[in-house]
Amino acid sequence: MYENTQCSVMIGGSMTEWFCVRVGVRQGCILSPALFNLFLEFVMRELKSIDRELNYREKMSLDIRYADDTTLLSVIFGKLGLSTQELETACMKWGLKINNKKCKILTDGDDNIRIDGEEVQRVNEFVFLGSMLPFTSKDVNRRIALASAAFGRLQRTVWSRRDISLKLKVRLYKSLILPIAIYAGETWTLRAEDTRRLEVFEMRCLRAIMGIRRIQRVTNEHIRRELNVNETITEIIRRKRLKWFGHTMRRPPESYIRRAYWGDFTARRPRGRTPKRWKDQIPEDLGLPLHRCEEMALNRGDWWEGAVRGRRRARGRYDLRP
Repeated sequence: MYENTQCSVMIGGSMTEWFCVRVGVRQGCILSPALFNLFLEFVMRELKSIDRELNYREKMSLDIRYADDTTLLSVIFGKLGLSTQELETACMKWGLKINNKKCKILTDGDDNIRIDGEEVQRVNEFVFLGSMLPFTSKDVNRRIALASAAFGRLQRTVWSRRDISLKLKVRLYKSLILPIAIYAGETWTLRAEDTRRLEVFEMRCLRAIMGIRRIQRVTNEHIRRELNVNETITEIIRRKRLKWFGHTMRRPPESYIRRAYWGDFTARRPRGRTPKRWKDQIPEDLGLPLHRCEEMALNRGDWWEGAVRGRRRARGRYDLRP
């Protein structure tokens, strides 16, 4: 199906002459994603230092892939360098080239890795698939900034117009703005300050939709009631988190996501208070011990009705008890 493939490009309103295409997959073809994944799988099989069982042994590295975004993980920097060299060699063998400018190294050491003779940029954090790694409050601030910018671009065309009903404005807000603010929110480990900033952002948007200024002293409850917005942004994130927790618990024990959930790294942690983990939020959401939450999540119907759509108790928790 790829023999004698030809292509033409429109430039300045006119089409170029047809030319042959000898590399890559067809754009828009439904088979292209599957074909590319198969091709990349053969490339990755060339790497001998990759742990295929996800046991995270010290002498091995791990690879996590999403389309053409590839992540290599290792507890020993030297092994990471070896895996990177193997990946570069395999890509050259199969006609691919790694873009050094798009590569990043996240490490606490001073060593570096070279690709195509150039050092890869070392960073303390970077954006990967739309989320900042490692997760900090900066990611929450970044999502709020992106959502605020999107909201501002629609100020004159949507929010300030009186010929558009409030109901339609709220629907547009939920469809266009809210997903930007809470993208990947189910994976967040939120602090009290993060929650406060999210709720401040939400109320700022709702007040702008109604055309109410803060000096008018209109309560948040009144605004929510008028706009029929009963679920706060943090409650939406909580619901998404509980839904994702249920999916995680029902995955097979050998799946990557379950192994990551139960994984326990032996690295030293810094002094001070133990950082809050993602799984620590589930008991807080439900007011139940973690083992009880894990047991209940195995039954999809009960979990959906009891946790995700359950009756909210005081302090935003859910009533799951008989």
